[in-house]
Amino acid sequence: TSEPDRVMLSAPMPKALVPEIASTDHVVLQKYYDVILRADGIVWLRRTAEIFPSIPELHRAYGEYLKVVDDWLLDRRIKSGSLGTKAKTPMAWLTDVRAAPARRNDPEFEQAIQERRADLVKRSPLIALLVQSASGKMQITRMARTGNASLMIFDDFDEAVATLLEKMKEQT
Repeated sequence: TSEPDRVMLSAPMPKALVPEIASTDHVVLQKYYDVILRADGIVWLRRTAEIFPSIPELHRAYGEYLKVVDDWLLDRRIKSGSLGTKAKTPMAWLTDVRAAPARRNDPEFEQAIQERRADLVKRSPLIALLVQSASGKMQITRMARTGNASLMIFDDFDEAVATLLEKMKEQT
């Protein structure tokens, strides 16, 4: 049996399972990312433990979650009355790699991630990465220096969210 690529949760996820998830969050579970669309405008991409078997599969995963995000952004613009105006709908990215499998650091993988980062930046330049370990933080910091986007790196969820919300306010 094959798992569906996308599962929509219609009920809130119990706080005991993931205390950071609020009852107002919209959660879309995918093979490589859980996409949590927060009411405050933060897109929380929570990396699953599933290993990317290939670079094309990484690109497919990005396309899959970007479709979900783009639909959500359009819905937010419609609900805010901003559709058809130049007003921006504030948003930010919180990429959570705490549950990611052992980090790949081969050049091909890092290049693919950097290429796809542009897809995130064109939607919002506010990108925070949430890591679990010192070694993960070191690798992400190294990758951030070689990329062309400004990345904020955290090991504390609440600090990452607070910083993103503050930076979102500065953009409005």
